[in-house]
Amino acid sequence: MKKKRIVCLILCLFLFAYEWTARAESAPFFSFDAGSAQAERNGTVRVTLSAGKRGSDSSNPAGFRAALEYDPERLALQRIEVSDRVQDGAFQYYDNGQQITGVYVCDGISAPRLSGTILTFVFSVHADAPAGKGQISAAVDQVVDWSGHFSDEDATEQELDFRVSPPLSQDALLSSLIPSVGALQPPFSPDVAEYAMNVPADVSKVEFQADAKDGGSVRVSRKSLLGAGQATEIVVTVTAEDKKSKSQYLITVNRARREEEASSEEASRAAASKASSASSRRSSARAPSSARPRASGGNAAPPGSAPPQSAAAYGERNLYIAGGQLPEAPLWIIAGCVCVLTLLTAAGIFRSKK
Repeated sequence: MKKKRIVCLILCLFLFAYEWTARAESAPFFSFDAGSAQAERNGTVRVTLSAGKRGSDSSNPAGFRAALEYDPERLALQRIEVSDRVQDGAFQYYDNGQQITGVYVCDGISAPRLSGTILTFVFSVHADAPAGKGQISAAVDQVVDWSGHFSDEDATEQELDFRVSPPLSQDALLSSLIPSVGALQPPFSPDVAEYAMNVPADVSKVEFQADAKDGGSVRVSRKSLLGAGQATEIVVTVTAEDKKSKSQYLITVNRARREEEASSEEASRAAASKASSASSRRSSARAPSSARPRASGGNAAPPGSAPPQSAAAYGERNLYIAGGQLPEAPLWIIAGCVCVLTLLTAAGIFRSKK
């Protein structure tokens, strides 16, 4: 039973090795590869031509023709890099702006062994190349050995695809800005650069979930806040995908005062208000004694007396009735009193002369 198993295992290994050898022999000797299928504007696309391995040197190719057709709207041939396995001057080519035709012919007494990468076609991508899929058609034919025999089975044709990436974005804008605490005022908009927000006194830090548009990057200046009752400015810097354009968003975070600080401040304000009211009342009480009308002729009225009510002229003298307690008398009464006083004065003078 064990012998049968061993025989079956050997048979399976033999069949697997035979199939792998047959596939290797049926594979083309030459092959093309475009490497990374993604290309950027002002970048490069590299197409390599590789050769397989042969069992004998007599079957090594002594000559072949290579042709590549490319999209001139997207690509331009920059150079062709030749491997050390290729003799100097053995490969010559011509480029007409959209197709490359090259011929390899070796020199010497025998064909050198070619294996691995033998040629690299380097294309530059135009700065204004249309974004999207591009294609390169590559072929190797007319393969001949050192004896002059052509080998059609070594010929190959391949279609190589590549894709030009869209241009890098120059927009340095946020697509979202969400604080961990509180709310932005005004609500977030990519075109609004300044915001304010209020947080309680016990909040010591605010973190932001900030996302940039079109592959840009974001940096937040800080997340810790200043002390209670103070305003903290946080700057969010956005760098565009092209690494050249930048913009900034400013968020002012107002942290509330603590309750004991607010109560102390309110008490101070109340005391200041009471002191101001008392000072105003004292000023009002002194106001009537500070302004007294002046009597006519420039003589000030004595303190505590009322201003004169009326005055009558007699010659060059003025007669004032002061006190303000008697009612005003008609002019004829005043004139009569003046006459009586005059007569009495004259009579007294006459008696004294006798």
